[in-house]
Amino acid sequence: MAFIQYTKCTPTSEFNPLNRPLVAIGGIGGLIAMITALFVAAAVPVLGIILILSGGGAMLAAIIATFEYLLGGKLICLGDGDQLAIGSVLGVEPASSKSGIAALDNDYSVNMLLCPHEKIDGKPEDDWEAAQIPLIDSSNPLNYQDFLVEEQPESSNHGIPYSGYEDASALNRANFHIELEGSRIHDVYIALLAAWAILVVAALIAAALAAIPVIGWLLALLAMLFGAAIGAIVVAAVWAAADDGDLDDVDPSIGELHRGDFIVSYGTWTYDSGHNDTDVGWNELHPVKFLSKAEHCADEKEAEEWKIKIIETFNPSIKEAQEKLTVNRWRIHPVIDGCMPEVIIE
Repeated sequence: MAFIQYTKCTPTSEFNPLNRPLVAIGGIGGLIAMITALFVAAAVPVLGIILILSGGGAMLAAIIATFEYLLGGKLICLGDGDQLAIGSVLGVEPASSKSGIAALDNDYSVNMLLCPHEKIDGKPEDDWEAAQIPLIDSSNPLNYQDFLVEEQPESSNHGIPYSGYEDASALNRANFHIELEGSRIHDVYIALLAAWAILVVAALIAAALAAIPVIGWLLALLAMLFGAAIGAIVVAAVWAAADDGDLDDVDPSIGELHRGDFIVSYGTWTYDSGHNDTDVGWNELHPVKFLSKAEHCADEKEAEEWKIKIIETFNPSIKEAQEKLTVNRWRIHPVIDGCMPEVIIE
C-alpha cells in the first residue's frame, strides 16, 4: 500500500503562532445564539432566523478553524522537505493506546534512537524515558543525523517553545519521533460539517414551530433535540469507522516492531507546534511516507545511497517490478532490508 496523508505542513513564512482555534467562544457562543433565537422567533420571526444563521456561522467558523489548524496549521515545514531517518526502535504508540478526546488523533507513532547512538546501559528494558537516551553531539561527524532533533530556525524564529519529544527533559536527546497518519481527524471534520448543517436546518424548522401557540415550544425543542441526535449519531459513526494509522499503510510485510529493531524511515520533516499548551514542541517526520526494517545501521554515505533507493520506490515502473517478485524479501535494496530475490515472474 502507499502511504496515507491527511495533513500538510505550513511554510514558516505563513505560520501564525497565534492561530489557535477559539473553539469555546465560537462553538458555545454560536449554540447559545441559536437557542436564544427560538425565544425570539415566536415574537419576531425574521430576527430569530437572523440569530440562527449568525449563531450557525459562529459554530461553522469554530469547526473550520479547529480542524484546519489540526490538519494544516500546527506543523511547520522544515528544511527542504522530506528526510531520511535511520535508527533503532525505542517504543511504539499505536492508536489503540489513546483514549478519550486524545483518540481523535489516531496516528501510529514510533520513537527511534537515531544511528549511530546507542542506548545507555543499566536501565530497565521497558523504561525508555529521556534520561536513558544519549545526548546528541553535532560536533561529532559520525552523528550525521543529529540535526533532525535540533531546534531549527523555521520554528525558533517564531519564538515558540522547543523541546525533545514529550517534555523539556528530552531536549537535545537522540530520540526522534515519526508518525503514520490515521484518518480520524480528517473524517470527523467532514462529519462535523454534516452535523452542523443538520443542526442549522433543525434550528430553522424549530424557529418556525416556535410560533405555533401553546405547543410550539415543545415542538421546537423536539426538533432541535432530533437534529442534535442525528448529528451526534453521524459523528459517532464516523469516529468509530475511522482508519487507524498502521504499519500496513507503508509496508504490509513489515510485521511488528520491537524495541531494538533497526528501521529506515522517510517522510516530511516538520516541527509540531500543536503541543504548545504545555510548552512542548518537537521535530518529527509527519507523515511517514516509507518505513521498513533494516538489517543494520548506516553511515552517512550509506544513508545517502539508501535515500536514493527509497525515492526510486515511488517510481511507478519500479513499484510494478517489485510486485512481480515471487520472493519479495526486500523493498528498498537487498543491502538494507533483505536478501536477493530468487525468481521474477515475466
